Amino acid sequence: LLVVGRHGWGGHEERGAAYYAPPGAVVFLGQVTDEQRDYLLRHALAVAYPSIFEGFGLPVLEAMTWGAPVLTSNRTAMPAVVGDAAVLVDPFDIEDIAKGIRRILTDADLRAELRERGFDQAAKFSLTATGEAAMAALEQGRQLRPPRRAGRLGT
Repeated sequence: LLVVGRHGWGGHEERGAAYYAPPGAVVFLGQVTDEQRDYLLRHALAVAYPSIFEGFGLPVLEAMTWGAPVLTSNRTAMPAVVGDAAVLVDPFDIEDIAKGIRRILTDADLRAELRERGFDQAAKFSLTATGEAAMAALEQGRQLRPPRRAGRLGT
């Protein structure tokens, strides 16, 4: 298991949990370069990202772009970002996470299916498509905004 990235909020729980793993079974790489990240994603058997707080879900989108099968949270923005292209788990349920990881690692057909679905899902978030969706949302918001009232604030 490769653990990539900085420590999350509050610290070092990952290292404490890894203490119980066999020697060498968990490797903490820390922050990696863009080139290293791309290599890891391109060659990953799976990416597990059971986030409990995510504004959008860029890490799972990047993983899908490189063809990595993804396991992620069934909460926050993740389900909307991954669609049906990932295994969704309860990020507060360690057994659910373990079961999902085991499922991906032991089922080659599922991995291949997640890879293909991931490519299709990630394509929906191209720079052009995302920009067009953002502009449409802004335009819709502009149309829904009530007209400004003349006068000073508070009157």
